[in-house]
Amino acid sequence: MAKLSTLGDWVASVRVYGDGDARPRDQFGRASMDEIKPVHDRLFQAAIDLKLASTLVLMDAKYLPKEFRARLNVMVARPQWWPSNRALNNRNDLLGAPLAAFDRSWRVIRACAEPKRRPVHLWESDPALVFEALPGRFLGRTASIGHEAEILYFVYGGESEWEGELKRHGMVFWGGGEARYKLSFGVPGEVGGV
Repeated sequence: MAKLSTLGDWVASVRVYGDGDARPRDQFGRASMDEIKPVHDRLFQAAIDLKLASTLVLMDAKYLPKEFRARLNVMVARPQWWPSNRALNNRNDLLGAPLAAFDRSWRVIRACAEPKRRPVHLWESDPALVFEALPGRFLGRTASIGHEAEILYFVYGGESEWEGELKRHGMVFWGGGEARYKLSFGVPGEVGGV
Protein backbone atom coordinates (compact mmCIF):
# COMPACT_ATOMS: atom_id res chain seq x y z
CA MET A 1 0.00 0.00 0.00
CA ALA A 2 1.20 3.51 -0.80
CA LYS A 3 2.46 5.56 2.14
CA LEU A 4 -0.19 8.14 2.97
CA SER A 5 1.04 10.68 5.50
CA THR A 6 -1.73 13.27 5.69
CA LEU A 7 -5.50 13.11 5.87
CA GLY A 8 -5.55 14.89 2.51
CA ASP A 9 -3.41 12.10 1.00
CA TRP A 10 -5.84 9.46 2.26
CA VAL A 11 -8.94 11.26 1.02
CA ALA A 12 -7.43 12.19 -2.36
CA SER A 13 -6.65 8.50 -2.97
CA VAL A 14 -10.12 7.17 -2.10
CA ARG A 15 -12.23 5.15 -4.51
CA VAL A 16 -15.85 4.50 -3.56
CA TYR A 17 -17.76 1.36 -4.53
CA GLY A 18 -21.35 0.63 -3.71
CA ASP A 19 -24.56 -1.30 -4.06
CA GLY A 20 -27.56 0.99 -4.41
CA ASP A 21 -29.98 -1.95 -4.35
CA ALA A 22 -28.71 -4.00 -1.40
CA ARG A 23 -31.96 -5.84 -0.67
CA PRO A 24 -32.44 -9.27 -2.21
CA ARG A 25 -35.31 -9.65 -4.65
CA ASP A 26 -37.65 -12.55 -5.28
CA GLN A 27 -38.43 -14.11 -8.66
CA PHE A 28 -40.99 -11.35 -9.29
CA GLY A 29 -38.45 -8.58 -8.64
CA ARG A 30 -39.93 -7.56 -5.28
CA ALA A 31 -37.36 -6.37 -2.74
CA SER A 32 -37.26 -7.94 0.71
CA MET A 33 -37.92 -5.11 3.16
CA ASP A 34 -36.27 -6.78 6.17
CA GLU A 35 -33.10 -8.29 4.70
CA ILE A 36 -29.84 -7.21 3.10
CA LYS A 37 -28.00 -9.35 0.52
CA PRO A 38 -25.66 -11.81 2.30
CA VAL A 39 -22.73 -10.54 0.20
CA HIS A 40 -22.60 -7.45 2.41
CA ASP A 41 -22.10 -9.50 5.56
CA ARG A 42 -19.20 -11.20 3.76
CA LEU A 43 -17.67 -7.90 2.63
CA PHE A 44 -17.93 -6.30 6.08
CA GLN A 45 -16.11 -9.35 7.46
CA ALA A 46 -13.52 -9.15 4.66
CA ALA A 47 -12.72 -5.56 5.68
CA ILE A 48 -12.23 -6.77 9.25
CA ASP A 49 -10.12 -9.80 8.22
CA LEU A 50 -7.87 -7.63 6.05
CA LYS A 51 -7.33 -5.41 9.13
CA LEU A 52 -8.71 -2.40 7.26
CA ALA A 53 -11.22 -1.42 9.96
CA SER A 54 -10.84 -0.87 13.69
CA THR A 55 -14.16 0.49 14.95
CA LEU A 56 -17.88 -0.15 14.53
CA VAL A 57 -20.18 2.89 14.58
CA LEU A 58 -23.97 2.90 14.40
CA MET A 59 -26.97 4.95 15.42
CA ASP A 60 -28.58 4.25 18.76
CA ALA A 61 -32.13 2.93 18.66
CA LYS A 62 -34.58 1.78 21.29
CA TYR A 63 -34.66 -1.72 19.80
CA LEU A 64 -30.92 -2.41 20.35
CA PRO A 65 -30.54 -5.14 22.98
CA LYS A 66 -29.19 -3.97 26.34
CA GLU A 67 -26.28 -6.42 26.24
CA PHE A 68 -25.22 -5.12 22.82
CA ARG A 69 -25.74 -1.49 23.84
CA ALA A 70 -23.52 -2.04 26.91
CA ARG A 71 -20.49 -2.71 24.66
CA LEU A 72 -20.90 0.63 22.88
CA ASN A 73 -19.97 4.18 23.83
CA VAL A 74 -21.31 7.51 22.59
CA MET A 75 -19.00 8.80 19.87
CA VAL A 76 -21.10 11.82 18.86
CA ALA A 77 -24.16 13.05 20.77
CA ARG A 78 -27.18 13.67 18.53
CA PRO A 79 -25.29 14.23 15.29
CA GLN A 80 -26.96 15.90 12.32
CA TRP A 81 -24.81 13.76 10.02
CA TRP A 82 -23.14 10.35 10.41
CA PRO A 83 -21.66 7.93 7.86
CA SER A 84 -23.61 8.47 4.62
CA ASN A 85 -26.67 9.79 6.47
CA ARG A 86 -28.16 13.15 7.51
CA ALA A 87 -31.06 14.17 9.78
CA LEU A 88 -31.25 17.73 11.07
CA ASN A 89 -33.63 16.82 13.91
CA ASN A 90 -31.90 13.60 14.95
CA ARG A 91 -32.47 12.68 18.60
CA ASN A 92 -30.25 9.61 18.77
CA ASP A 93 -26.53 9.32 19.53
CA LEU A 94 -23.89 7.82 17.30
CA LEU A 95 -22.44 4.85 19.17
CA GLY A 96 -19.15 3.08 18.63
CA ALA A 97 -16.89 0.33 19.90
CA PRO A 98 -13.56 -1.18 18.90
CA LEU A 99 -14.00 -4.31 16.81
CA ALA A 100 -12.00 -6.16 19.50
CA ALA A 101 -15.10 -5.84 21.74
CA PHE A 102 -16.76 -8.28 19.31
CA ASP A 103 -13.78 -10.59 18.67
CA ARG A 104 -13.27 -8.82 15.32
CA SER A 105 -16.22 -10.77 13.94
CA TRP A 106 -19.13 -9.35 11.95
CA ARG A 107 -21.06 -12.53 12.80
CA VAL A 108 -20.59 -11.83 16.53
CA ILE A 109 -21.75 -8.25 15.99
CA ARG A 110 -24.89 -9.45 14.20
CA ALA A 111 -25.56 -12.11 16.85
CA CYS A 112 -25.24 -9.56 19.68
CA ALA A 113 -27.41 -6.97 17.91
CA GLU A 114 -30.01 -9.50 16.73
CA PRO A 115 -30.42 -12.13 19.46
CA LYS A 116 -33.73 -13.19 17.93
CA ARG A 117 -35.43 -12.68 14.61
CA ARG A 118 -37.34 -9.42 14.34
CA PRO A 119 -38.45 -7.14 11.52
CA VAL A 120 -35.95 -4.40 12.38
CA HIS A 121 -32.31 -5.47 12.50
CA LEU A 122 -28.77 -4.12 12.72
CA TRP A 123 -28.78 -2.76 9.15
CA GLU A 124 -31.53 -0.30 10.16
CA SER A 125 -29.05 1.38 12.58
CA ASP A 126 -26.77 2.39 9.67
CA PRO A 127 -23.71 0.39 10.77
CA ALA A 128 -20.36 1.55 9.44
CA LEU A 129 -16.79 0.38 9.87
CA VAL A 130 -14.10 3.03 10.26
CA PHE A 131 -10.36 3.09 10.88
CA GLU A 132 -7.97 5.53 12.49
CA ALA A 133 -5.96 6.88 9.54
CA LEU A 134 -4.05 9.26 11.83
CA PRO A 135 -4.23 9.63 15.63
CA GLY A 136 -7.77 10.69 16.51
CA ARG A 137 -8.78 11.02 12.83
CA PHE A 138 -11.15 8.38 11.46
CA LEU A 139 -11.97 7.57 7.86
CA GLY A 140 -14.78 5.45 6.49
CA ARG A 141 -14.22 1.88 5.36
CA THR A 142 -17.86 0.84 4.94
CA ALA A 143 -21.16 2.66 5.38
CA SER A 144 -24.82 1.82 5.03
CA ILE A 145 -28.04 3.73 4.61
CA GLY A 146 -30.43 1.29 6.24
CA HIS A 147 -33.80 2.65 5.15
CA GLU A 148 -32.63 2.95 1.52
CA ALA A 149 -30.62 -0.31 1.51
CA GLU A 150 -27.56 1.38 0.07
CA ILE A 151 -24.14 0.02 1.09
CA LEU A 152 -20.83 1.82 0.40
CA TYR A 153 -17.18 0.70 0.49
CA PHE A 154 -14.04 2.84 0.55
CA VAL A 155 -10.66 1.88 -0.95
CA TYR A 156 -7.51 3.96 -0.28
CA GLY A 157 -4.05 4.11 -1.83
CA GLY A 158 -2.86 0.76 -3.15
CA GLU A 159 -5.40 -1.51 -1.42
CA SER A 160 -5.59 -3.82 -4.43
CA GLU A 161 -6.66 -6.92 -2.47
CA TRP A 162 -9.62 -5.08 -0.95
CA GLU A 163 -10.55 -3.48 -4.26
CA GLY A 164 -10.37 -6.87 -5.97
CA GLU A 165 -12.69 -8.34 -3.34
CA LEU A 166 -15.26 -5.60 -3.98
CA LYS A 167 -15.10 -6.06 -7.75
CA ARG A 168 -15.30 -9.85 -7.43
CA HIS A 169 -18.52 -9.46 -5.45
CA GLY A 170 -20.11 -7.12 -8.00
CA MET A 171 -19.75 -3.76 -6.28
CA VAL A 172 -19.99 -0.80 -8.66
CA PHE A 173 -17.39 2.00 -8.83
CA TRP A 174 -19.09 5.29 -7.91
CA GLY A 175 -16.13 7.68 -8.12
CA GLY A 176 -13.16 8.87 -6.14
CA GLY A 177 -11.36 11.77 -4.53
CA GLU A 178 -12.24 14.25 -1.82
CA ALA A 179 -15.55 15.42 -3.30
CA ARG A 180 -16.80 11.83 -3.62
CA TYR A 181 -15.67 11.03 -0.07
CA LYS A 182 -17.54 14.02 1.35
CA LEU A 183 -20.65 13.14 -0.63
CA SER A 184 -20.50 9.46 0.30
CA PHE A 185 -19.40 9.60 3.94
CA GLY A 186 -19.05 13.09 5.44
CA VAL A 187 -16.32 15.28 6.84
CA PRO A 188 -12.87 13.66 6.48
CA GLY A 189 -11.45 12.67 9.86
CA GLU A 190 -14.83 12.67 11.60
CA VAL A 191 -17.56 10.05 12.09
CA GLY A 192 -20.41 12.49 12.71
CA GLY A 193 -21.25 16.01 13.77
CA VAL A 194 -23.45 19.05 13.31
